[in-house]
Amino acid sequence: MIDEFFYIRHGQTDWNKKNVFQGHNDIPLNQTGKEQARVLSSKLVLADDAIIFSSPLKRAKETAQIATSLTNNIVIMPEFMECNSPEGAKYLLSLKGETKLPCFKNLNQNGESPEELLLRVRVGLNKMKELSDGKTAYLFSHGGIGTAICKLLEINYFKTPNCGMFKFQNSNGRFTATKIH
Repeated sequence: MIDEFFYIRHGQTDWNKKNVFQGHNDIPLNQTGKEQARVLSSKLVLADDAIIFSSPLKRAKETAQIATSLTNNIVIMPEFMECNSPEGAKYLLSLKGETKLPCFKNLNQNGESPEELLLRVRVGLNKMKELSDGKTAYLFSHGGIGTAICKLLEINYFKTPNCGMFKFQNSNGRFTATKIH
């Protein structure tokens, strides 16, 4: 598994604002989300050897494009798409102790199980390690994926604001997550 990378949650969408869990629905950033990505861009100093990874969903990809000023050279990874089942979403939210649950009506009622989601994200982290080949990796993805990463790396869960950025780092076999933005 990859030893160090930056994780960035996508900017705000209208569904975030309405507290609707988006899953695989391809919802774009709203104006606030675009502004969040521009603010992140002004604070984001990419390493010279940066490699950018993104979920294929518009909200993550658009955040990556605005924040990095890149429209090409972004590695799209479906392994980092948001969870798309109520069962998986409730599981991820429960890990963080969330009690106020969002609306799940737009999700696939027969989607992946929590175990399948964690396996998909683990495969993505391994693939990201292989593709980054020692370069500094930046992953633009979703809140549920950030929680799944915490579960896999056995670290404390945290609420990730839109355009929140964390550095995951392995030190002597133990991962930590440090808030950057």
